[in-house]
Amino acid sequence: MKKITFALCLVALSLVVPVFARPAGQSSIIQLYLVQKDPADWSIVEGGAWGKLTYNKDTGKFVFNGHLLKAGVSYTLINFARVGSEWPATINVLGSGIANAERDVHIAGNYPYDKLGYDTTPGTGSTDGYKIWLVLTSDINAAGKLAGWSPGDYLFEYELI
Repeated sequence: MKKITFALCLVALSLVVPVFARPAGQSSIIQLYLVQKDPADWSIVEGGAWGKLTYNKDTGKFVFNGHLLKAGVSYTLINFARVGSEWPATINVLGSGIANAERDVHIAGNYPYDKLGYDTTPGTGSTDGYKIWLVLTSDINAAGKLAGWSPGDYLFEYELI
């Protein structure tokens, strides 16, 4: 019986170890923090609203959890893709949700990584690059573009991926 149990443990371990042993540099999981910023100087608001996006670039599946938001308000997670001074700005909607009484929002979905359009070239410093923001749903117009601007109520990426 001990030999069978040992053999089953070896088989189970061989199925699990490759997943946990994947080197960090080859991971398909991306984590991105979004934070509330002060529109006057774009500094991070200490103790302000924040969120965390966990994204699998191989499958496109993501989960976003936002905290310390306004209860009862609808938020939309977007890929902000404005070029230059284009306004209303082109966006890609990843998903939406309403902040609950605890001031949390949970948004999950599937969005292809190649459609996010990230410039992954280190040190480019582009100000017209692609970003992920949590915005007020009411700031998105009927054409699906970001037309309103309420930056004090948004969450912005802490850093680009």
